Order: sequence, then structure tokens, then C-alpha cells
Amino acid sequence: VTAEAVRGAVASRLQGGADDPRRRRPFTRAARRVLERSPHEVRGAGDEHIDASHVLRALIGDDGDAAAILRELGADPVALTASLDADAPSPGTA
Repeated sequence: VTAEAVRGAVASRLQGGADDPRRRRPFTRAARRVLERSPHEVRGAGDEHIDASHVLRALIGDDGDAAAILRELGADPVALTASLDADAPSPGTA
């Protein structure tokens, strides 16, 4: 999955004003769910700070547009999670 493919898929789902990247958009319910779930991912990993991997884990487990786009582009949620697990530092080494 490339960043360009994700950008294109997201742009095709946006409505009205999608061509202006400066336009402020409120968080969707799904985005709020992902952000609210991220601290749970931090605690589950035994970490102290939220980073992109925690947000990605929360996103993978969600049923919103972002997770759907990743699946539509061929991302495998199980493989993504396994890759995050493999890349995670051992406790006490971060």
C-alpha cells in the first residue's frame, strides 16, 4: 500500500471541498474512536507514550473509512499487526 494510493482513496471519499487541503474538517466519529482507543493500545503494549504504531493498531481494529481503505488497497490487518509486533521494542529498551 503506497501513500499515493491512500491519498487517492481518501480524496475520492471526501465530499465538498476535497480539493482544498487547508480546509479544516472536524474529526469523524471513526477518527475520534481511533484516537480514543490509542491510549488503550499504549497500555496494552506497556508503553508510556502514544506513537504512530499505537494509532495504527487502533485504526486496524476499527470499522471506519480509514480501515476500509487499507483493506480495499490490499492491506491485511493480521499481517499489519504482526509487523507492528515484530517491530516493537522489547519492554525496557525503548
